[in-house]
Amino acid sequence: MQSTKTTIIITTAILILTLLSAGCTDTGGANPKTPKYTAPREEVPVVEETAVAEPVPEAVETPWYAHMENAEVGTYSTMFDEDVYAVKGSVLTEDYTLYDIEKNMMVLTHQEWNPSQLRLDLELSSDQYRTLIDQYGDMISVTMETIDLDQDGAMDKVAVKYVGSESEWIEEFNYDQRMKIKNYIDAHLRPELYPTLV
Repeated sequence: MQSTKTTIIITTAILILTLLSAGCTDTGGANPKTPKYTAPREEVPVVEETAVAEPVPEAVETPWYAHMENAEVGTYSTMFDEDVYAVKGSVLTEDYTLYDIEKNMMVLTHQEWNPSQLRLDLELSSDQYRTLIDQYGDMISVTMETIDLDQDGAMDKVAVKYVGSESEWIEEFNYDQRMKIKNYIDAHLRPELYPTLV
């Protein structure tokens, strides 16, 4: 009886060991191997790269006067005792035009003449020419500026400067598009004939 109990215990132990061995190894027809110990894997945090946005350069607006050859931006003195901040066109000659930077419109014109360019002896009557020469001397230069004071697109005033060999004069007039430089000089000499100008 004792030997039957011992046989059952031994048989049971062998079965348990066999089952345990079969669960731990897969022989696959080869010699059973001892399973290797593998350490648990460490979790490595995944760092997501965020794209750094490169600054987009602001669009540079080309000023309207960029196409003008030899244009200059600055503050210019005028014959009206008023400085004008504007774009100056045609800077290579004595004659030029000033344009409003924001509105892109003409605000002042400047013209100069020497005796060979402006023949006052032919432009004025002989009496008026003689009066001019007697009072101020032979012409050295004449300058005329027109200005748009209220910047509404229309000229408002005219300034004329006569430089003679004896003296000079400068005078402001109301602008009249029909009038030429000879008319403004004549209006200086005979203001009673030009009531709308003076």
